[in-house]
Amino acid sequence: MGESIDAMKKRLEFMKNERQQKQAELERLAKESKSTGTRSFLHAILGDNIATQELELQHMTTRAEDIKSQIRKLDFEIQQLESDLENRKTTSPALGRIFCRYCGVENETDAIFCKKCGKNMT
Repeated sequence: MGESIDAMKKRLEFMKNERQQKQAELERLAKESKSTGTRSFLHAILGDNIATQELELQHMTTRAEDIKSQIRKLDFEIQQLESDLENRKTTSPALGRIFCRYCGVENETDAIFCKKCGKNMT
């Protein structure tokens, strides 16, 4: 039958948490690169060698692009999983059963109310 609704919900929650962590990491990196850029600017004004700061900024830019790519991938996977989860909650014709759209519990196809949460199945 595949992954259970509860397992799908847990995986979805994990992916959303991972996305939040990536977003926070990207924001920290943006602040750090701004600080490094300011230091590079000051070194340029003073005539200091700025090669190290330029390499650091290039590394941060590459890392930021990598994180953005990971976030886009997570967004796509989250969207697909949410869609799959919604489809699983509403029907499973191969089993002759339906799933409650509110709590995800499997019910008989002729059920009017969910056997777990009591909400209307029609």
